[in-house]
Amino acid sequence: MTERIEKLLKDVKEISNKYKTIAQATGSNFNIFEIVNISHKEVYMCRLLSELLNPKGSHYQGNIYLKLFFETLKRNYGDKFNLKTPENAEVLREEGIEGCRRIDITIDDGKQYLPIEVKIYAQDQKEQCKDYLKKAKDKYNQGENARLCYLTIEGHLPDESSLGDMSEAEKEQIIEISWRKDIIEWLDTCIKHQNTVAKAPIREILIQFKKAVQKFTNQLEENEKMENVKLLINNQENFKNAEKIVSALTSARETLWNKLCDFIKVEIQNGCNVEAIIPNDWNVHYKLPFEENNDFYTVACINANQTKSEISLLIVKAYNNGKTETTQTCEKFSTSKLAGEENFNKKAKECVDWIIEQLKK
Repeated sequence: MTERIEKLLKDVKEISNKYKTIAQATGSNFNIFEIVNISHKEVYMCRLLSELLNPKGSHYQGNIYLKLFFETLKRNYGDKFNLKTPENAEVLREEGIEGCRRIDITIDDGKQYLPIEVKIYAQDQKEQCKDYLKKAKDKYNQGENARLCYLTIEGHLPDESSLGDMSEAEKEQIIEISWRKDIIEWLDTCIKHQNTVAKAPIREILIQFKKAVQKFTNQLEENEKMENVKLLINNQENFKNAEKIVSALTSARETLWNKLCDFIKVEIQNGCNVEAIIPNDWNVHYKLPFEENNDFYTVACINANQTKSEISLLIVKAYNNGKTETTQTCEKFSTSKLAGEENFNKKAKECVDWIIEQLKK
């Protein structure tokens, strides 16, 4: 059995190497989002999202991309996404609301108001989604017909701290959309639209945007994915072995993440005598020095995404009122970088050194 699994992994590696060679030969690895290191930074990705959705955006394609976005959500979420596709709308970025909050993206057609909260690696703020949904409910008296889109890598619910004391009915008004599925599907329809096909600059930006999203959501290019699919569906033994690998992968990521957290906590405690703050099972914080009269403190944060497939080193402002704000993403890496004892020790030591460096600033 072990030999068969090893053979399957070898075949997958050969397919991967083949497409790496093709990417190098065709220049498809040349991606502006990756080169300037913004593909995982929410502020920049939000700007592009809102610009595409905006009928008055610099693409000058009117409401085409906005309509395609609504059509994608209607197709994926059915009656739960009950809003009508707007003919025209005002799309704002970082609209200020009561409580000094700013909603990442809002879509307002004069009758409907849709807030979109965008997350890649940033943490939820206290009662953030509760406040955003309240704004949507109050605007135009939408009430129970209001919706809030909560965009994350995998499409998961907000933290309990962000939901606050929302009722179960109110939680049902949140549409948990994902970069992995919904945004990729939407970008595909945008790229294939006849208006986009006829305009090379827009088309190339959308293609690179899609590739950047695929990378931070750990997705394969379509041709490579389909070749791997054929490898599985054409051989029952391969399929069964792949299921075993997937099952083990989830546990392996969790184990490596917990091992990293334990390593960091011991090393930091021994070297700096600073206790870790652990707000949930995918974050470890270390409070950095700050002035006592400030209304926030800064933390060095080791953060894993929900599936523990990627880990980020973040500098986060934690306000006394419960809000948080990621001010800097210093590094992100795949959990696979921790596989193997030598690799683990090297990467874990780098994480510890980074935290100590932040603590001494």
